[in-house]
Amino acid sequence: MPSEGDDGLELIPGIGVIRVRVLRKAGYGTLRALRGVTPEQLAAIAGITEIKAHQIAAFVAAWSNASRAPAPRPAAQRSIQTFDWHIALERLGGAADAALRAPDAARFRPALARQIARISLLCSQPHETSPADGWAAEVERLERMLHRLDGAVPDKKGQNALADRLRDTRRRLSHMLETGADA
Repeated sequence: MPSEGDDGLELIPGIGVIRVRVLRKAGYGTLRALRGVTPEQLAAIAGITEIKAHQIAAFVAAWSNASRAPAPRPAAQRSIQTFDWHIALERLGGAADAALRAPDAARFRPALARQIARISLLCSQPHETSPADGWAAEVERLERMLHRLDGAVPDKKGQNALADRLRDTRRRLSHMLETGADA
């Protein structure tokens, strides 16, 4: 993640130089400045569509969670079968946050960064329903995929394939958490 001196706007998936310039002109020159900004406020900026505003807000929310989260504990390598599902989600969120904070995060393709941010966001939301059987396997699968990014960023094709696998697994887990049923 960017240091305090960096603006970090180029880390937002799908944001090119034009939208970075538009955000800076609107007074949002850093990721920190975007904290707490609603999608409606972003959509009011000329050049930012409603869809893009929601994408920016989701990324900034995940980035904010990652920058405030403590570093993941070494226990993350153990099996989650004996853990409560809340703890497992916290660990998964920690792994996603660590990936977003990694020095190589600036090299992530937009699709990969977006999926990691969505995993972080999913884990940070409250879930009232106990997930269906199979949730542990989905969480472990996501954790393994995120740990593959430790120290080595795949090439373009590898990142796109990883983003697809993260998306599919995240959707299955999300369905299990929302409905309490298998995907």
